[in-house]
Amino acid sequence: MLGIIVVFAAIQGAVNGVSRFSDLRGAGSDVLGWTIAVDETSSFFAWLVCMVVIWRLVGLLRPPRFGWPAVAALHLLATVPLSLLHIGLMVMLREGAYALGGVDYDFANGQLLDEILYEYRKDAPSYFLLAAAFAGIQWTTRPDPTESRTPVLTIQDGTRRIRLPHAQIDRVEAAGNYVELHAGGTVHLHRATLAALESELGESFVRIHRSRLLRREAVREIRTLPSGDFVVKLEDGSETRGSRRYRNGLH
Repeated sequence: MLGIIVVFAAIQGAVNGVSRFSDLRGAGSDVLGWTIAVDETSSFFAWLVCMVVIWRLVGLLRPPRFGWPAVAALHLLATVPLSLLHIGLMVMLREGAYALGGVDYDFANGQLLDEILYEYRKDAPSYFLLAAAFAGIQWTTRPDPTESRTPVLTIQDGTRRIRLPHAQIDRVEAAGNYVELHAGGTVHLHRATLAALESELGESFVRIHRSRLLRREAVREIRTLPSGDFVVKLEDGSETRGSRRYRNGLH
């Protein structure tokens, strides 16, 4: 999307340059074609630098960090130094290119303030158009924090603290004052009650026995026994037994 904006700006600059050259020649001016090209190219490259600044400002000056009125006011204020940056870079590039071509360049022709205001009137709308486009890009490509936040269980193992993602836990079994967490073929001992852990793990886990929890997504097969109890096969190939009292939890 950023590439499309840059290409569009380059095409617009080229079209403006050709139109300006045709208008000046039509008015009888003996303007040199390469100077028109330098003017448009210098403005384009100056805007590339300004785009980086605008992109950063859009990321900083936005809700909820600031209210909408404050955001609008701050961006309006930012148009002034941004326009001065664009003008300064543009003039510097033009003076260098004109000097190489043996031509004098006079930005203001003795009317500096008028020329700055003239450029600002063009730069301010461009700033807001780019800011709106960049805000849209940043908003649509921003990751959803609710999706990127992986539920994690923190357990203490001696002097180590282990962060175990819920999605890696296959089953949980009570073991006295502890619970055994079976995850990827490894068993972690965690000091907690099964009831407390059931509440912490949430609905992604189901109780199949008074001393046993399973992660729902880990279940691959359920086999009912004549007694009414059942055997569950998990994705790691292991099997564990469930009580008929908790059979409905797997529906």
